Amino acid sequence: QNAVTLPALPHALIDTSTMTETGDYVSLHKNIKRKYQIFEKNGGTFHFIHNVLEPQDIEMVRKCFISTAEKSVFYLPYEDLYLNSAILTSSTPINNVIYFIARLNGEFIGYQAAIETGDCLNALHGAFDRNRPTTYHAYDLLFVEMTQYAIEHDLRLIDLGAVINTTKQRMVNYTRPMSYFMLSKKPIIRWIFY
Repeated sequence: QNAVTLPALPHALIDTSTMTETGDYVSLHKNIKRKYQIFEKNGGTFHFIHNVLEPQDIEMVRKCFISTAEKSVFYLPYEDLYLNSAILTSSTPINNVIYFIARLNGEFIGYQAAIETGDCLNALHGAFDRNRPTTYHAYDLLFVEMTQYAIEHDLRLIDLGAVINTTKQRMVNYTRPMSYFMLSKKPIIRWIFY
């Protein structure tokens, strides 16, 4: 055996294969209807953009990423790479990419980019403006919007990536254990990672 198995965060999934309408998902989560009322009462809206973002929205992607990084408990070495990747993909027309945009009174407050692959919707990158005192539950409602999109487009699974917060854990209906594998022919390297 030339590999060492390393632990990884589980992936957050929403299995939509048995859902016929958004209500099937909403019924699994308390207070979603109340959260929508609060969001909409405060001027909140969601909409989808396909393939590429407008320049003013790309600047808001940058703002959301930076505000999230500034509020982080610790700095991750790949944050700049992740931001640059998000800016590049958001400004490049890519087939099957959908941007789920949240706005308050027309102002961009956050988003999630995802790509359709086969019968799956896979999250690419996303962020919210953490400098706001509140987004009126926009992050929670994002999961509902993505589920509605998946159901309407006959997508059977939404992969939201690693479970990194309790909201994501709570809003999905399935998690998949994940592992990293470190491959080396040298026993000393495998021993270091074991």
